[in-house]
Amino acid sequence: MIGQSTRPYRRDIDGLRAIAVIAVVIFHAFPNYFHGGFVGVDIFFVISGFLITQIILDEINKGRFRVRDFYSRRIRRIFPSLAVVLVTAILLGWFILLPEDLASFGTLLSGSTVFVINFLLWNQVGYFDTSSIEKPLLHLWSLSIEEQFYLVWPALLIISFKMKRNFLALAGTTALVSLGGAFYCRHNYPDFSFYSPLTRFWELLVGALLAHGFTSSEGFMSKVLVRSKNREIIVSIAGIVLLCAITLGSESRSFLTVALGVFASAGVIAFGAGTKTSVKVIGNPVFVWVGLISYPLYLWHWIFLSYAEIYYGKTPPLSVCAASIGLSVFLSFLCYRFLEIRMRSRTHESRKVITLLAIMVVIGLIGVALQSSHGARSRISSSAANVAQLVRPAASDAVCGEFIKLPNHLFAYCRLSNVGGRQTVAVIGDSHADVSWNGFAKEFSKDGINTLMLANSSCPTFLGTATGSTVIKLNRCASAIEQILRSVDANSSIHSVILITRGAVYLEGGAGFRPWTAKGNSSQNYSALQLRNAFAQGLQATVDDLNSHGKKVFLVSENPELGFEPKNCITTNLWRAKSIENCKTPTRAEVESRQAEHQKILQQVHDAFFVNTLDLFCPEKECFFTKNGLFMYADKDHLSIFGNETLALRVKNFMVLH
Repeated sequence: MIGQSTRPYRRDIDGLRAIAVIAVVIFHAFPNYFHGGFVGVDIFFVISGFLITQIILDEINKGRFRVRDFYSRRIRRIFPSLAVVLVTAILLGWFILLPEDLASFGTLLSGSTVFVINFLLWNQVGYFDTSSIEKPLLHLWSLSIEEQFYLVWPALLIISFKMKRNFLALAGTTALVSLGGAFYCRHNYPDFSFYSPLTRFWELLVGALLAHGFTSSEGFMSKVLVRSKNREIIVSIAGIVLLCAITLGSESRSFLTVALGVFASAGVIAFGAGTKTSVKVIGNPVFVWVGLISYPLYLWHWIFLSYAEIYYGKTPPLSVCAASIGLSVFLSFLCYRFLEIRMRSRTHESRKVITLLAIMVVIGLIGVALQSSHGARSRISSSAANVAQLVRPAASDAVCGEFIKLPNHLFAYCRLSNVGGRQTVAVIGDSHADVSWNGFAKEFSKDGINTLMLANSSCPTFLGTATGSTVIKLNRCASAIEQILRSVDANSSIHSVILITRGAVYLEGGAGFRPWTAKGNSSQNYSALQLRNAFAQGLQATVDDLNSHGKKVFLVSENPELGFEPKNCITTNLWRAKSIENCKTPTRAEVESRQAEHQKILQQVHDAFFVNTLDLFCPEKECFFTKNGLFMYADKDHLSIFGNETLALRVKNFMVLH
């Protein structure tokens, strides 16, 4: 089944590693220059699949493969630099991150030590999700996918060998299934596609299939290389395609860009051994040196870029980005020279493995402690009241699902404040309705009225319209709208419905808002008039539906949107740049201009009451994001706890009069 392999050192592969890590680093530091730099991660997957599978197959062939030895090598290869980087990230996070962010960091920290951070990041994706650059451990998703692959791949190879099954059939079929899933999910379930190992394994398997070609008894890749008279041309073309994918690739991470990067890098590996192009261009001393430190460099660079963004509260100066890269290169060299090389030695192997495992367990426990302590709030010596305003409500609770008799609902937000009242007020809409729930629950509970909140992320409750970037998301949004309205209509205790949405963003085509009649064509662009008509018709249809079931409807105006994150305006003892100058709110005239069309539609809806709340935020010419020293916002457009309590009191007083 498997023939011999001497596995000679290949400078070109280290050079390819250099191309991959340079692409990723430049993409992260200067995203406007290398749009397709993300392909570097896909190149790493191919290289890893090739090298590790080649080693495994070689050892299986010689009867020397031991699972214990394999994972010992992986631990000594992966853990040393990872542990140092994680400890550094913890120290920086302690002095820089606000409590809520540090608690989230703790969750991801624990996940990174057991290589499941990709699943945690997938679950965190959503309308309220923190900006990617503000997650110092975000880049470890790829390392988790790689290690998940190596949890199952050696076992499959051993089974294939012992049962004398065809390796090509096993790897090829698995790769095709994964590739098909990646192609389908890229458009329909983009978050799943990005973070799931099932849609990424094909990239590692491309490398694995190459490894089989070099180590199989037939040695078909060796024969191809001997017979090929155009290896230089093939390698050159593959290299050009690879560079084009990296530099010209779409910012949307298109499937075509990824596929070009994967197969082009596979071409370089397959035909590059010993060619002049690979030796002189890819395998030059500088690229080889960068390739040798590529793993720690990948780990270090994002940590510094992320914390720089958090420190400044905005994109840091180019000089800071450049300095971050320089520091990353220096530390990567130190890790490689004085840590990785020594740890790879088999001297005191068991002691090294046990020590590294113990260190990772301790780091994981630190992550648990940070999460359970809510980000160690005692670190904040001032502005504690405003830090508390940034806390967002839980998305759902069990009593809500039981109340509406719909435990497996499609919509994201479902909360209930049941004070035993005979009457219930329902709050519906999108995420702006969700964050308002605490305020309404507090106000209506004073009068013995229950408060129900049913909403969906970036999917306003408008009949006949939907939002979403894919047909599947459009369908899900439309079904969620139906579920929300049926739940409200069927409950006789609900006498009033408050509808809150982000408003103007949908009139701009934001969040994929479109007329539902076009559900079969998710890529079509719509004019401002079409969006306005769809918005107005959908809103009126919702009001008509609720009215027909005896519900009184109140439409709440949209709150102004900020151009900054309020948390960056808190004065604390943390290491943060004084970015208060960036905390400039829009003027009332600017807000009125943006919201004019939305306000007009709300006022023209029949059989509904319009509640204008603009003066709460913009009493005169200027708008404010604080009142009585407290934040009214939790982020750029969602209100804080205090902000929602202020809004709820205004709406409740209006409802009493109507």
